[in-house]
Amino acid sequence: IKGAVAGVEFLKALGPEHVYQRLHHLARYTYQAARKRPYATLLSPADDRLYGSLICLDLAGSDEQLATLWKRCQEEKIWLLSGRRLRLSSHIHTRRADIDAFFALADGVLG
Repeated sequence: IKGAVAGVEFLKALGPEHVYQRLHHLARYTYQAARKRPYATLLSPADDRLYGSLICLDLAGSDEQLATLWKRCQEEKIWLLSGRRLRLSSHIHTRRADIDAFFALADGVLG
């Protein structure tokens, strides 16, 4: 219970609008990063008013390449559910460096 209360207090201190702006900014950053990758097909609409903090994409590549990507992500402590389709969701603790780290790995395996 104390953790939940602390989380709500943290959100109130930052302000919900500020939190949403940050999450949406990171989602736009993710969208732009994915758009530059030939192996990523964006499933989220181009209109950023329609995707909030969540970007969906489809990854090209063989099953073997994807298995390698998921293994490398685990090794680097990038926690994702494996699969061809991804939902990349921004959170208050997400950093641009986290997004960049994922795409750097994907570039190396799928790029």
